[in-house]
Amino acid sequence: ICWGSRTLDGADQLESQWKYIPVRRLANYIEASLYQGIQWVVFEPNDEPLWSQIRLNVGTFMQQLFEKGAFQGTTPKSAYFVKCDSESTSQADIDQGVVNIIVGFAPLLPAEFVILQIQQIAGQSPT
Repeated sequence: ICWGSRTLDGADQLESQWKYIPVRRLANYIEASLYQGIQWVVFEPNDEPLWSQIRLNVGTFMQQLFEKGAFQGTTPKSAYFVKCDSESTSQADIDQGVVNIIVGFAPLLPAEFVILQIQQIAGQSPT
């Protein structure tokens, strides 16, 4: 990996999380993989059991990347996090059939997370 290559956001004054090309590529890979991997949620009610399944599936994917050395940090907690619950998905989002997934990962330094937010349409919970 060539860590010196920079994007146009690479000026030090901007302090952009997308400064390095490998960080951007890793983020694009994670975002695309997760988006494809959670297409099944459109058939599920948008409630806690769905959020739990999403956390499990996304967490498993992120753990595999961590074990392959994609993130900095010696523990999974310092390398990545997955959030999908009532804090990330509001009642207004539930009413619109949207589930929000927030994923953070540490590509350069432990506990300095790049944050990705993914929205997916989910089924409506029965009322």
